[in-house]
Amino acid sequence: MRKTFQDHAGGPIGRSKDPSGFVMIELTMSLVLLTVGVLSLIYVAHATFRAQRDIVRNDLVSALFVNAMETLKSAPFSSLYQSYHGKTIAPVTGGVGSSTGVRDLGALRDGAGNPAQVTVDFFVNETALPSQFGPVLDINKDGLLATVNCATDYVLLPTRLRVTYARDTGVETKEMYLVLMDK
Repeated sequence: MRKTFQDHAGGPIGRSKDPSGFVMIELTMSLVLLTVGVLSLIYVAHATFRAQRDIVRNDLVSALFVNAMETLKSAPFSSLYQSYHGKTIAPVTGGVGSSTGVRDLGALRDGAGNPAQVTVDFFVNETALPSQFGPVLDINKDGLLATVNCATDYVLLPTRLRVTYARDTGVETKEMYLVLMDK
């Protein structure tokens, strides 16, 4: 018969008759796993909330662009440049329909906390149109593509609409490029 080393309690070395230490380790590991799981859920909930806010902001920006286009469409085409170039179009107050429901366009704020507005810029130099408008346009339809200032005789009007608004991470600017023409 072989003899084994016995600890002071009479059992094999490394074993204790009291299992409370083992239960404490299991409990600690369970709490660590539970904490990691709860923190993950909190992170996912926060990311979902942030994504929803971004969707609402994008919807408001789109509604601001639509509001600005409707304003430009209702104005006489021949006086658009003189009336709106370099100016801002304030949002419609009150609720308007949008793809995600009725929204107040004044809810979108710029970096200073004021309601975000759409800035209108027209490009009337045929020789230096931004590439966002695609191929070079003959703005006044004279067939030359050489007029530096078509502010008084445009037939096509390259337009940039720009809105700057505040986000959680800073200020963001969105732009829309379009070419207007008379009906």
